Amino acid sequence: MPTRLIDVDVYENGVNPRLITTQSLGDAVVSYTTLSHAWGNPDIIPMCKKNNIEALHHDIDFDKLPKRYQDAVEVTRALDLRCLWIDTFCIVQDDEEDMTRELGRMTAIYSNAAYSLHLIDRKSRAEYTYIHWLGRWYSIIEEFTSRDVTFVQDRLNALAGLAETIASYIRPYDKYIAGLWQAGLPHHLFWIPHPKTRSIGPKKSKWPPPLKPPPSKSEIHHSRFRLPSWSWISVDGPVLYPYAKTFSPGQSYLFDETGFLPAISGRLAASVERTGTDLCHLSLPFGSVCSGYITIKGPVFEATMSEAKVSSTPGPPGLPKYYWIFDRKGLFGTHLRRDSQVTSPASGVVYFDSIPQKLPKTKLIFLRLGSGFSLLSGDRIELGLVLSETDESCALGLKGPLFRRVGIFEIGYWNKRFSETTSIQIIHIV
Repeated sequence: MPTRLIDVDVYENGVNPRLITTQSLGDAVVSYTTLSHAWGNPDIIPMCKKNNIEALHHDIDFDKLPKRYQDAVEVTRALDLRCLWIDTFCIVQDDEEDMTRELGRMTAIYSNAAYSLHLIDRKSRAEYTYIHWLGRWYSIIEEFTSRDVTFVQDRLNALAGLAETIASYIRPYDKYIAGLWQAGLPHHLFWIPHPKTRSIGPKKSKWPPPLKPPPSKSEIHHSRFRLPSWSWISVDGPVLYPYAKTFSPGQSYLFDETGFLPAISGRLAASVERTGTDLCHLSLPFGSVCSGYITIKGPVFEATMSEAKVSSTPGPPGLPKYYWIFDRKGLFGTHLRRDSQVTSPASGVVYFDSIPQKLPKTKLIFLRLGSGFSLLSGDRIELGLVLSETDESCALGLKGPLFRRVGIFEIGYWNKRFSETTSIQIIHIV
């Protein structure tokens, strides 16, 4: 049950609706509806905040509610139900702890509702509503993946109700692809397996490990179907978005000893060219996928890595191992940038999704997607995906070399080996 609901039953006697806590209901089983709606202008819509929550428990002035809220109250009563859930009232909008907790319950809130009301004013679908949901998606996924799901491979099915609800009022701004939003790329690609649950693989295990197969109960079956490595659904357990607040997909700020390198940085912006998925069940467009790909055009460089490049210095909390991309001297490379001396992980740092017991000598592809702040040092750095070529075609009919995600990387803005070896390429990631 949600923490709060709007009691609309009292309105029958001319008394305004009011906010109630489900805890106050005791063991009573109460059916409720949910309202899926476009927010409209957040400056004028009524909402629950710390300074008015007590007043809302006394009454919610029906006459001052937006028309769609009034309609939801009337429809709920017409269905002979007592309670209604609306996010703006049932989540304390200026309480981060409350928002995090309630957002984590949204899948259950929508799936347990007797009815979901879609009273959508299409003229009010504004871009800020869309951006609002994109920003929330990081915390939704973090909270959702931290919870136990009976069948890990069916996590998209468990999230489908919420995704469909969100999609109902952010179209045509976006497209849902394997647990991510297309217009949120490349931001939404920067998940990492939670450090506390990520372990070092068995001593003789193959690296990188094979791509995971899709759920076995699929309408469409193909022996070469594999879950997309670029989505969080490809790993078991919780994931984090540590760069969510600092990531920027814009231009690079590469430097050398003499200054800024505009000729290089101006061409480092990556772009998503195409995306595609194969659904496990055609009747569930927001459910499980059997395979998927993204095609990105962006700056790429290659490097060969092995266990010899493992760091002997402790990394971010909970991360068992990390690796340097290029040869290094000391913990951090110290380079001159214009007239100041800076210290940063300039040699490049890799955080693998699956940590090898002993990394074999492997040629890897590094696709730069943006910039952010280092998990290791807190400095401003370049960010991107670490990719490995794969022969698993995933039944998508793509031509040319295919790559899979194996991790993410950070590298200093001013690393000359990065800037001098980078070239723009079109990369298919499965």
